[in-house]
Amino acid sequence: MDGLADEVVHKYRCEIIFDDWQDLTEALIMINKFSPSGIVASAEHGGPIMPHFRNGKWHVTIAV
Repeated sequence: MDGLADEVVHKYRCEIIFDDWQDLTEALIMINKFSPSGIVASAEHGGPIMPHFRNGKWHVTIAV
């Protein structure tokens, strides 16, 4: 069953980019609220979501 879950996680991953930390936070709350499984993990590391600031914008990679 774990293998199936891993496939689903990696199939639905994306990077979200925002100018403002508040917008990023609100978007993550909304995604978590409406996604059946919530926000699962950072797609690259398989662990907690780690927003990072790059090129003047906030980036976060999620798997839903």
